[in-house]
Amino acid sequence: MFVLILIAILMSSPMTGSAFVKQTTTDIFEQKLVKDRWIDKSLQERQKRLKTTKDPLALAGLAKALGQWGSCIQAASKLNANHVVKDWAILVELRCISKWLDEDSIKSNRAALSTIVARLDRLDKLKGLWINSTLGSKIEPLITQNRLSVAEFLDQQNRWKDLKGEVQKLLKNEYALSKAARARAYFFAGQVLLAERDWVAAYWQYDRSRSLDPNAGVDAKIKNVLPLLPNSVRNQLQINAQSTPTPSLGELSPSPEEAELYSQGLNYLARGDFGNGVEALARLLKQFPQGVRAKAASDKISELLSAEMEKSRGAQGDTNGKRKILSELLQLDADRQSEWAKTLFDSQGFAEAGPLFLKAAEESEDSPRAAKFFYMAGRSYQLSSQFSEAKKIFKKVLTKYPASPESADAAIHWALINYNENDPAEAITHLEMARSRKLTSQQDLISLFWLFQSYKQKKAEPELLKTGQELMARFPLTY
Repeated sequence: MFVLILIAILMSSPMTGSAFVKQTTTDIFEQKLVKDRWIDKSLQERQKRLKTTKDPLALAGLAKALGQWGSCIQAASKLNANHVVKDWAILVELRCISKWLDEDSIKSNRAALSTIVARLDRLDKLKGLWINSTLGSKIEPLITQNRLSVAEFLDQQNRWKDLKGEVQKLLKNEYALSKAARARAYFFAGQVLLAERDWVAAYWQYDRSRSLDPNAGVDAKIKNVLPLLPNSVRNQLQINAQSTPTPSLGELSPSPEEAELYSQGLNYLARGDFGNGVEALARLLKQFPQGVRAKAASDKISELLSAEMEKSRGAQGDTNGKRKILSELLQLDADRQSEWAKTLFDSQGFAEAGPLFLKAAEESEDSPRAAKFFYMAGRSYQLSSQFSEAKKIFKKVLTKYPASPESADAAIHWALINYNENDPAEAITHLEMARSRKLTSQQDLISLFWLFQSYKQKKAEPELLKTGQELMARFPLTY
């Protein structure tokens, strides 16, 4: 009888490896969140555990379940920055912020709103540093959504100075926002400018909002601001007593000189006079960078350059047309040069992007953005195998902009050039320079790996062993 029972138990037990132990594998990112474990608990259980637990994520989850949004935010923010579930904690925190902003009581609670703004500012600085990219893709839209909610409250309370600060943060990287978010940000920018009595600038911000989202509800605002515009602007908008008081950008007329340059450029191109056609369109961009025909001229040059770059891939090499366009682009302003350079870089036109990034950097050398332009110029030269030029530019980033975010990457890429040139000593020097700066986890891993490889290339056994041990200890899931 005992034997039969034992056989029945053995047959019903899944045996993998040892007789009665089921082997399992666990992915920490698939585990149920601590915050979700309290959904089905009673109110008394939640309150009791909230007083006794010391785990920040559990505290945040319990506070969220109890609707104590301030406590939830405070607890979630205490989790260590390098903790493996830090991204989860941030997601919990942002959802608590969203819930708190949904409550009417927040409108009169200035201290709470200040706390929320401070937390959003801190989380903004963590963008791109997420441990889990899937959670990161959920976090960033929530940051934007909460900023827009804060802006909504500030607008309702006529707190224009605070609203201006929030709008500037939203528009700092405006093209990373969704169309709807940009439309709202432009609307709030219009509100600030209206409060500052800058009627023309307010009109354009409202119009930009409407062009992105026709349902944004700004028509009434535009109608109210139109009578406040100077006569010259209203004439340009072709407004008269009989016309509708909600014109769009399409109704603007270019100045006679701008219209002449645009027409001249198209006529030259239609006649096959490529050089003069490109010159006329480039002159329009120089003289009227924000003109009515500027975008059309830029798009036309882009179309021509794309065609010429395709022709240049042949055995004959660069065409005269390509050289002519790039020569004209080098005469434009730094903003437009950097835009063109980024487009070329993204389409792997590294040799063409390099000089444009470099020119943009030189023209804005005293600006904070110059470090980014110089770094991108160095990367462009590096990727087009012009290593001597790349090293000169990386050196400039490190010496002139040592505190910039790009300095660590510049040192790492300079070291990679040294490594490929079989110069491990220089590579080690530049990697140590990179590692003396504040690094992201990715920069930390890359620089430590190539430091290991450089010691290996140099055949420095003690340093190689030490670096290898550090690499395995700090990044055990990678090595």
